[in-house]
Parts: sequence; C-alpha cells; structure tokens
Amino acid sequence: MRKFIVQRFLSLKKGLNKKIYKLKKTEYFSKEEIINYQNKKLKKLINHVYENVPYYRNIFIKYGLTPESIKTVQDLQKLPILEKKDIQNNAKELKAENIKPNYSRTTSGSTGKPLKIFFDYSNKIIEIALVQIFNYNMGYNIGDKQLLIWGGHENNFRDKIKLFLKQIIYNSKLINSYELSDDLLEKLAIKIAKSPPKNLRGYTSAIYMLAKKMEELGLHTNVDSISVSAEQLFNYQRQLIKKHLGENIYDQYGCGETNSLAFECSEHSGLHHAFEHSILEVEDNFGNKAKTGKII
Repeated sequence: MRKFIVQRFLSLKKGLNKKIYKLKKTEYFSKEEIINYQNKKLKKLINHVYENVPYYRNIFIKYGLTPESIKTVQDLQKLPILEKKDIQNNAKELKAENIKPNYSRTTSGSTGKPLKIFFDYSNKIIEIALVQIFNYNMGYNIGDKQLLIWGGHENNFRDKIKLFLKQIIYNSKLINSYELSDDLLEKLAIKIAKSPPKNLRGYTSAIYMLAKKMEELGLHTNVDSISVSAEQLFNYQRQLIKKHLGENIYDQYGCGETNSLAFECSEHSGLHHAFEHSILEVEDNFGNKAKTGKII
C-alpha cells in the first residue's frame, strides 16, 4: 500500500514519467548519438545565456564571441572557467532574466563558503528522473525500507516537519552523519544485522565506518542494495562493505551545484555519465584532460 501511495505521489510531479521514458531510450545511445545530443542541447543553452544572462552576455562581448562561436562541446574552451569567486561576486548577473527560479539549495561548503544555487522545475525533474533510473537499475523501488546516513539539514521547525513527513511517505529513516559516534554505530550495526533495510544509502565514509563497526562486532548482513556518494569509494572500502553489509554496492557521483552526474550500474565496471544533464570533463591532478577513466 505504501509503495502504491509513493508511486502515485511521484506521478503527480508534472513531466516526471515522460522524462523517465525518454531517459530509458537515451540510456542506450551510441557515442555518435551522445555527441549529437549534447551539441544540440549546448547550442540551445548558449543562445539562452547570451540572450538572457547578463554575466555571460558580457563575457561573450569581452572575448569577441557570438553564439555561433560555440557549436560543439570542444568550443567551450573559448569561454573562461566559471570559478566559485565569480559566482559569489556576480550572483545577480548570473540569474536568467526570463526565468524565475522555483527552488534553491546550498552546497555543503566543504571547500569554503557555501554557495546558494537557484534552479527551476525542469532541472529538478531531470535530477529526480535520473535518480529514479539509478534506483531501478540497482533494484530499489521507492517505498522499500531505506536507511539513509546523510548530513542533517533540519535547521528549523518547518524543515523538521518536512523531513518527518518525507520519512513516513518514503519509508526511509535518516541518520545524521554529523552526529555519528561509536555508540550510535554499534546500535545501527546490531539493528541492521537483525533487520536489514532493502536499501542503504549514505556518505562513503559513513557506510565504511558502519562496516568497520560490524567487523569489530563480528556481524554480517545482506542489504539488497547499497548506494554510496559524496566521497570517493576506494577498493578497500568496497571490499569491507561487501563482506559485512552486502554484495550489491553502487557508486554515484554528483555535487550540490549540479547533482546526478554519474551512476554505477549492475556491471560494476565504472560510472555512466548522465550526458543528458551535464557536460563532464575529467582531468588529472595536473589539470590535463584524462584520455581514459572510470566514468564512461
């Protein structure tokens, strides 16, 4: 009954089912189709920012460019990289004049002062749709019992009420990762060993700490699917999590600024870039573009 209610709730989000249907098709695009798809969407985006975003209109003028100067992903090299300080110093000029943002979120601030990100409904829908595709691929259905070990964001009474209702609707339980302690990890380990959730999701380090605690207590369980994100998943972490929590571990890559960037599938041989949502450039520690990588 709960799953039915959740699915009905999600179906009320205008355009979500249609977006999921389209993503299931683009998921199997060839390399040539991916390139054509991205260049087509890029051209539309460039025209939009030139006409409606003051900051980028000034950038184009400063560098002697027009929308016709940017035809492919490779042409983006002609534009300067948008640094964090640029966003902080030009927040007003970076907002599109023809769109009123419906939503906002704040980055974690792990690299300094947090950024406030504004986005509209269309962006929210594709983020949700991509996560839904990821959930389907790892065998997790919204409404299944889920345990989240994530950062706590219930800053006020309204946020706490929203979080409480969300946990009831989605059959999920949130543990604030910022409040983890040996005692809490021990209680979680014992509880999960007795009654594992269908899905365990959280920061890589938090899930690893839980696996370490289970190793310490000599406990094992088999969660149907485990999803880690926000931090790099190292092989030694994957192996320990596998041993004590479950075999099916799925890595995910995203960030507060964009979200839903890359996902691991059941082949467990790398991450699939969500090319429908972003253009991703992989570089090494010296700023050189990576020719190969684990994101595919």
